[in-house]
Amino acid sequence: MNNINKTALDTFKKPFKEAQTAKSIKPLKHLFADNQYFKIEPLDIETIFPVNKVNGDIQKCFDKLNDMDKYDIFAADYLLCKHLSFVSYKDVSLYELCKKEAVFASVEYALQTAGKNTNNIDAKNLLMIEGNFFGIQRFIFEATPTNKAAKTLRAKSAYIQLLTRAAAFYIVEKLGLGYLNIVSTNAGKFEILGINTEETKKIISDIQKELNKFFIQNFFGETGIGISVAPCSFSDFEKDKYREFRTHVEHKVEESKFKKFDLLETNPILDYDDGIDNETLCPYCAKRKKKDNAQACETCDKFIQIGEQLTKDGFLAITKNKNDILIFGDYHAAFAQDADDFKDAVVIYDMKGGDFRGYAKWEIASYVKKDKNGAVMDFDKLAELSCSEEESGIKALIGLKGDVDEMGKFIKTSNVTADFMSFNFFSRMVDYFFSVYTPNLMREKYKNLYTVFAGGDDLFVFGAWNEVIEFSKELREKFMQFADNKLSFSVGMALGKANKPVNFIARVAEEELERSKAIDKKKDAIALFGECVKWDEYIKIGNELMPFLKEFEAKINTAFLYNVLELVEMRKMKKQLEGKDKVCNKPKEIDRPALWKSKLNYTFKRNIYNDINDEEKPLADKLFDKLYEVIENNPKETRMVLSEYIYKRRKQQ
Repeated sequence: MNNINKTALDTFKKPFKEAQTAKSIKPLKHLFADNQYFKIEPLDIETIFPVNKVNGDIQKCFDKLNDMDKYDIFAADYLLCKHLSFVSYKDVSLYELCKKEAVFASVEYALQTAGKNTNNIDAKNLLMIEGNFFGIQRFIFEATPTNKAAKTLRAKSAYIQLLTRAAAFYIVEKLGLGYLNIVSTNAGKFEILGINTEETKKIISDIQKELNKFFIQNFFGETGIGISVAPCSFSDFEKDKYREFRTHVEHKVEESKFKKFDLLETNPILDYDDGIDNETLCPYCAKRKKKDNAQACETCDKFIQIGEQLTKDGFLAITKNKNDILIFGDYHAAFAQDADDFKDAVVIYDMKGGDFRGYAKWEIASYVKKDKNGAVMDFDKLAELSCSEEESGIKALIGLKGDVDEMGKFIKTSNVTADFMSFNFFSRMVDYFFSVYTPNLMREKYKNLYTVFAGGDDLFVFGAWNEVIEFSKELREKFMQFADNKLSFSVGMALGKANKPVNFIARVAEEELERSKAIDKKKDAIALFGECVKWDEYIKIGNELMPFLKEFEAKINTAFLYNVLELVEMRKMKKQLEGKDKVCNKPKEIDRPALWKSKLNYTFKRNIYNDINDEEKPLADKLFDKLYEVIENNPKETRMVLSEYIYKRRKQQ
């Protein structure tokens, strides 16, 4: 361990050791909920939610760290995060205080090594270095055939995480910094606090050129990592200044997005493989030539390897062993069942949940449905699991894209950017909800799903269509509970047969998400089956209407349901016309859509009422009244619920 890492690690542990004897340790107030707390327990999927009454022994959190000194810097970081995230010391998360002290100790050490004065806290001696992987969705979905998608989509997402982390390691190594200078790496982003020198800026500029060259050579320049830098001082991290500084950082990030590649310094002529034909073209990307006697090109073969090993191995290492999978620079990735199998490991991660096994955990594998042989299930097989508990129902996939609403606005206007520690805690907890809690929810309850990506403040999921819908409802409910209704969560979903191109489904899901975001200023919406509505109204109508439909299922024929859908469209048309200037609409233009009421009465009597006995008529009357009510007041939500019901009833082909 070099001196800067040792200094940072020693400083990292200092607040923890101080807090053990302090009288000011107490439960931590919840991130979102007023007058509520986190449980006095380790960070876990059940402890991220707010509670009113706090029970527990804080000392137990410290007891778990008695032998921490025997672990490396990454495992120590993990243990402190696990056990001290929800312990309040000096009114902040004790882990975040430890992290801040370690980061600042690292930069102070680097400043002293560079001969800089560390006493002036207002001097712009520091440099916030931000890296952002741009074009993530295109990178993952572009030119991916459906029959090959299961083998590569999750692997591409994991590769983005590996690449951004390797790039962060590469930067701190080149700058002579320590690993604890890396403030965060998640969701295709990294943040590093370094020192502001001309040499640092030159090195960052050179690394940016290396990254540009790497992406042009390997990915035709269709995507890349943009690095931005923002000079700062120690005082910028204080409570009164950090929000303004955070805004400055975001502006620098936005600027970097418009400077993705410098074509004046980069050769704009792309290399391509010679002799490509139908026999030699890679079937996974349709861009490169297959390796000799291989199923894919070198790049796609890398993704296939990563995808296979993510599902079967328990440990992942970032190494400098040239025989492992090259990621970037001289950093490689390796997988194994036993951590002792790695050579030249920079860091070893435990990819499995459960008990601590001596190494930092990184649940990069997320959740994907596997077949009986332990391999990732192909999408056509995944679609076949739709409505698996029913005797009927279509076999199809849904792609779901979702993210948190108004995140930028919330960050700018709330206390989460009050200071460095608050912002890091907020970012880490939101990422934990999506990267750890969400895959666990799938693993426990919604098994017929496939995670493409989940982290930061968003996710993309494929799966058996009916299960994705149910999953989305519970995920939104849990997020609102986690965020105490201070933030909301919108989704867009696209339904398609298993042979539909995944990039098409992904694009439609993205477009549907954009529709849900445009519903109104508060958002909190779902776009599904061609409609876009508010979450609460959709769930309310589903809870009201679906029990009636199921209870009367034997008497409802498909023709009746399609007739009702037509009446819903008539009601929607009437609402649209009523919303316009009445002077511009002739009365009869409104009257025709108004006929839905009499038509509902007619079709209900013809298809249902005339075919039931007197004992069944009271229940039929309730169904009719409920249909009248929901069509009148919530036609869009009614169409969504009816569409789901029809797809579940449709006979399997």
